Amino acid sequence: MATLSIMNATQIDVGKLPVVPQVLLKLIEACHKVDVSYSELEEIIKQDASLCSKMLAVGNSPLFHQWKNVEDLNRLLVVLGVDTIKTIAITSVVQQFFSQFNADIGKQMGAFWKQSLTCAYMMKSLAKLTGYESTDEAYITGLLHNLGQLVYLRQYSDEYLEILSRSHTDEELDGQERERYGATGTEVGAYLLKKWTPESFVSDAILFQHEPSERIFDTQPLIKLLNLAHKLSDSSTNETRLIEEADRLYGLTQPLLDEMRETVSQQVKETAGAYGIKIDHQGDKEVVQNVDDENARLELAKLARGFALFGSHDAEPQAADDENGIWRALLLDLGILFGFNKAIAFKYSRESGQLHGIAASIEGEEQVRKVQIPLTGGRSLAAESALEKKILTSFDEQQLELTSVLDQQLRRAFDSPQLVCLPLVDATNIFGVLVVGLEDEKSTGFKGNKTLLTQFLHASVNRIASLRLRAQEQESMLEEQRALQTLKVNKLVHEANNPLGVIKNYLKVLSLKLSDDQSANEQLDVIRDEIDRVAGIVLRMRDDDDQQSVNDDTVDINQLITDLIGLFRVSMFASHGIKDRLQLAPSLAPVTSHRNSLKQVLTNLMKNAVEAMPDGGELQVSTQDNVNLNGTTYVQVSIADTGPGLSADALSKLFSPIKSSKGKEHAGLGLTIAKNLITDLDGSISCRNREKGGAEFIFILPRAEST
Repeated sequence: MATLSIMNATQIDVGKLPVVPQVLLKLIEACHKVDVSYSELEEIIKQDASLCSKMLAVGNSPLFHQWKNVEDLNRLLVVLGVDTIKTIAITSVVQQFFSQFNADIGKQMGAFWKQSLTCAYMMKSLAKLTGYESTDEAYITGLLHNLGQLVYLRQYSDEYLEILSRSHTDEELDGQERERYGATGTEVGAYLLKKWTPESFVSDAILFQHEPSERIFDTQPLIKLLNLAHKLSDSSTNETRLIEEADRLYGLTQPLLDEMRETVSQQVKETAGAYGIKIDHQGDKEVVQNVDDENARLELAKLARGFALFGSHDAEPQAADDENGIWRALLLDLGILFGFNKAIAFKYSRESGQLHGIAASIEGEEQVRKVQIPLTGGRSLAAESALEKKILTSFDEQQLELTSVLDQQLRRAFDSPQLVCLPLVDATNIFGVLVVGLEDEKSTGFKGNKTLLTQFLHASVNRIASLRLRAQEQESMLEEQRALQTLKVNKLVHEANNPLGVIKNYLKVLSLKLSDDQSANEQLDVIRDEIDRVAGIVLRMRDDDDQQSVNDDTVDINQLITDLIGLFRVSMFASHGIKDRLQLAPSLAPVTSHRNSLKQVLTNLMKNAVEAMPDGGELQVSTQDNVNLNGTTYVQVSIADTGPGLSADALSKLFSPIKSSKGKEHAGLGLTIAKNLITDLDGSISCRNREKGGAEFIFILPRAEST
């Protein structure tokens, strides 16, 4: 593809391409319907190449993670949302209303519209006829086939009209476009579509639509379809050669081609009639009469006055139910309304006194979030803009001394030589700054637009302030709800403690009756201990903080193990034929721990061991003192079983929350919980398979004296 020497392709503002007013008005009307469907919006947007290209361009921005699928326009519209579609439409109305009116350009727009729609319908017919997999992709490709010519018409208007009048064939038009602009219209269109749909052959199809059929015979089907559809929809194509190429590509006969062209012509007329567009005959040609004429301009004027652009924009903001969403919506609006497609949003934090990167319409948003700008005067353009509460630019000679390394970083991020800083402030507050990258002072959307930019910033500040006010009101409501919930929980806790107290009293009576049975009394002590633990859990329900606090209590771990083993002997060991063997270190130092957390860990590990030995076995529990790790002394606890051991896969995922292999009654979270509790207690846990069979879990905890 040739280099675009006169018009830098990277600066093409698709947002300003003219739209057939009748289609635009229909879209605005649909967007204001309460029950509008995306299918209805799609049908309207698919009638105009400019509208379709605007949607693809916005969908391709980093704010939407580069939309790349041209085959499903409906899904793209769902991603954009009705608010974004409406903003694009409103902006198109205002920009088109204020653009220079030229009757000849209006007529040429009508010709372009008819040709693009004819080619789109022809593509759809050929796709169905040849069994192409996506008729939607074929239709969109046909609709956008002359997008590059539309760009030239918008950019160079009168000059390009002369080129069109002197060109009678595709070859002549290509030659004059290349000579004057350094690239053909097909190359410009292909360039844009390559950016929007890099994984599709749409760009190639547009690029090679003027090639003779013998040169594209072995190419991808979409290229061949557009090549033939373009020639069938272009009245200047040589009829004899057209029939030869249709026969060479698909073996189509002239009668079938004539029938297809007649059907497509009728479809175009029906579409034009539905939008109030007149197609008249002038000799042997069909001419579109009233596209972008004075009557259409009057309708645009009424509509433009009706919205008052920013009033509509402010009343129906982009769908964003949190502040992060609002900042992203502001960047999207900057691109749609002013063509500022390279921008970063910085949010001001009163706590840190800095501007923090929060969103970007360029690649590398994660890096942007790491950027912080101190709100200090004389240090950077963005900070100065916020402090002075006015729009500042790097091409303002008075601000040259402010440019810093940070400003140079922003230029590099934008790959643009100039910066524009747009402060979001009111009389008493600084909300943030929007920093825009531009090529020069005359860049699209800035020169002569300061008044509109100021209105946009004012509306944006109102959006952020309103959102924060709603958030404060919601937080106040939540506080009231939390207070009521606390009262309810306290009542439930009080009611739960009553039966627990009764149970403890009966246990005391039972203990007196069994005073001579030492074993029974030991087991009653364990039950009493468990009731106390349940009471503690119930009491923690009323705590405001859900995080379990770790008390700096000292725990006799040998005694805790002995108590639990006594309970397990009665409840689980006997029924499973499991014996226990304790090897507890004498005079074991206490550990700094939370008794209930440690009891939960031991319970989970012992239950795991029992489940590993359904047909009986031996549970071995040992403790060891003075284990030194990295200069710190710990107490070590080992719990081992004589089961089958663990597979390599199970060992690799042991402490991760996974689906348990023990059946539907198990959540697979016991070991994860144990590991997290041990970590909270400043310890660590490991597991290994023993040589003699079975698994062994080992955990260490800090000795009380060492901490």
